[in-house]
Amino acid sequence: MSFTKLIKSNVWVVGVTGIALLGLLFATWVILSPVAAPNTHVESTTSVMHASILSNLDGEWTTASNGVVIDATVQNNTITIQLKYNDTTVTYWKGTFISDAHPGQQIASIKDTTQAIFNASASKIFTIGDGTISYDMSAMGVTKTAVLSRV
Repeated sequence: MSFTKLIKSNVWVVGVTGIALLGLLFATWVILSPVAAPNTHVESTTSVMHASILSNLDGEWTTASNGVVIDATVQNNTITIQLKYNDTTVTYWKGTFISDAHPGQQIASIKDTTQAIFNASASKIFTIGDGTISYDMSAMGVTKTAVLSRV
């Protein structure tokens, strides 16, 4: 086997192995993390007052569970979410995002198709909380709500 063929075959094996490992890590995070209870929140007068105040969401956001770290950056009306485990990082989502939003507002993000992204969906819904950004992640038929807090 030529050196070029050996390198190409090894890169392919490492690439496929890396993708399989990231899928396994993501599934582990979803399955082993506590599932968020359905939102049964009844809006109070205080929530209505907070909803009238715009929040600038630009900056760094994070959460972690079972050794998997989820980091997000909101900048220039774009959100980028990365999954990290040990020395492995993969872009889970990159898409449009409204940087100024009200707590309680939902933002429909349209996927940036110019780069490889782990999530196959064309859009994703984000919910703005009081100091949080949340969204649903699914793997192997299980859906979990990821709640990111400002760094």
